[in-house]
Amino acid sequence: MGQRFILEPLEKDARDKEYFGLVLSTLLLVGLGLSVLLSSSFYRGAVAFRDPYYFFRNQLVFVGLGSGVALFLSFYPGERIQRWVPWMFLSGLLLMGLVFVPQIGLTLLGGRRWIQIGSFTFQPSEFMKVGMVLHLAHLLSRRQDRLGNFTDTLFPTVLIVVVLFFLVLGQNDFSSAVLFLGLGFLMIFVAGVSFTYIFALIFTGSALATIFLLSKETRVNRLLAFLDPEQDPIGKGFQVLSSKTALMNGGLTGLGIGQGVRKLGGLPEANSDYIFAVLGEEMGFLGVVGVMGLFGIFAWFGYRTAFRHGRTFIGLSAFGLTSGVLLQALLNMAVVSGVLPPTGITLPFFSSGGSSMVMTLITVGLLLSFSRVPNSEEREEHFG
Repeated sequence: MGQRFILEPLEKDARDKEYFGLVLSTLLLVGLGLSVLLSSSFYRGAVAFRDPYYFFRNQLVFVGLGSGVALFLSFYPGERIQRWVPWMFLSGLLLMGLVFVPQIGLTLLGGRRWIQIGSFTFQPSEFMKVGMVLHLAHLLSRRQDRLGNFTDTLFPTVLIVVVLFFLVLGQNDFSSAVLFLGLGFLMIFVAGVSFTYIFALIFTGSALATIFLLSKETRVNRLLAFLDPEQDPIGKGFQVLSSKTALMNGGLTGLGIGQGVRKLGGLPEANSDYIFAVLGEEMGFLGVVGVMGLFGIFAWFGYRTAFRHGRTFIGLSAFGLTSGVLLQALLNMAVVSGVLPPTGITLPFFSSGGSSMVMTLITVGLLLSFSRVPNSEEREEHFG
């Protein structure tokens, strides 16, 4: 009884640190993201819509909407979320299918990734990133005693990941498809599946991704431009060279917010896929390190919640949700800095886009809900 009396305040203190750590890092990321978005989008907004605040104003609406949902979720009992997961997953599958329905699915920039109803557009794959994580956590946490059973546990889990991979690939969104694949296999690994199966999954997944990478001319061209952008500096290599130039222009301290020049028509997708290059030019190396540090702090507190709850639904969900945000951010930064080929993946909290912003904030709301859940006496198993 005395030991429990001592441990309960310590556990509450840990929960409070996780909660406020996630809140503070999110507020800083959203605030900084809005500032960089305003700077990176005013030129394109003025040219394309005769309104320099067009993208910024839209983003404010989505931040408000996402924050409202996140606030509600942060106070919703985390233990009750699991009961809604199957319905969320089925709804996500339905939305993913609607993308391919004529008059509903919208094709833009070569990808059929959006649902359009009137003037409203939504990208179901953003919703499904969260839906997949929660559904895998639901399945894997309930079958902890059967992880070695291929037919009963591993096969249906892998099948979900592979089906989603092909659905997203069918929308001509290769980068998100690979993210689904990597995130799904990472969750299977963390759940405690045998290393033999993990190595087989890594080999098969890598082969699958490579085959589809090389199966389309546009992807091959992107790869070639990445390997040698100087061969076509004003064509296929322009995006790679332009983003690198913007980052180098920033130097140590940057040119100052609003003072960047590459965004003025010299950097494609400056307000979305390549907003990190604008950040680097205007805030310099110190700004880049600061933003990476904020993502690191966000991940630290998200993973603290995950490890505190172990291989339960809450623990696996917190791990997958945190990893999803972190992996997407690292992929975007790697592409912009020229470490990886161009993929078309956005930077969470920064890039313009309603679906991405709302679902990122919903992810935060779920993590906040999970961080408030106390440890139960049954949750003694932790990630090894």
